[in-house]
Amino acid sequence: MSLSIHSYEPIMIAGDYDPMAVPADRVARILGLRPNVRSIAGIAEAVESGLPKHSLERVVDRAGFEGPARLKLMHRVVPAATWKRRHRLKLVESEKTERLARVIALAELLWDDEAEARRFLSTPHPELGRRKPIEAGLTELGARQVEDVVMRALYGLPVRPRECGSIASPTRATRPRVVKAPASTAAAGTRPAAPSSTPARR
Repeated sequence: MSLSIHSYEPIMIAGDYDPMAVPADRVARILGLRPNVRSIAGIAEAVESGLPKHSLERVVDRAGFEGPARLKLMHRVVPAATWKRRHRLKLVESEKTERLARVIALAELLWDDEAEARRFLSTPHPELGRRKPIEAGLTELGARQVEDVVMRALYGLPVRPRECGSIASPTRATRPRVVKAPASTAAAGTRPAAPSSTPARR
């Protein structure tokens, strides 16, 4: 799978699957980056330069955390002792913040509903060792695990039975979108249609 620099939707080619394919524009907006930063290269440059402090605040707010839970998540990225005097995040902190934004973007892409995405992000998941997806996203391996769960659901790939308790059973109005590439499309090596704007019905 690949993501073109100016694309706003993930692109799947020849039935391939890459859990890291996330719309760059959505990630940049969650991070609150400048309007001219909407590409993977632009996000990478911003991370390497140190994301602004407000990027982490925006990410935590977008995940739906409030009060003590909000502060706890922020301080798992930046220590409480240094938070107040910070203007920019260090490289490691910026990388964690970008990973969280990427996990949020994937959840929103799956559900197409911010409230349901937040519910998923804050609910312990059996395939993540009963960790909440947003907390798993603090590490690179954890973020990849979350992305694997979300992308397999999004593209209609096999879901392990243990996952059903967290991603399955949504309300009818908010079922996750499923994108399936016809056999003829995969064989020809062409792109399948972009995700539908309406939830898939079962």
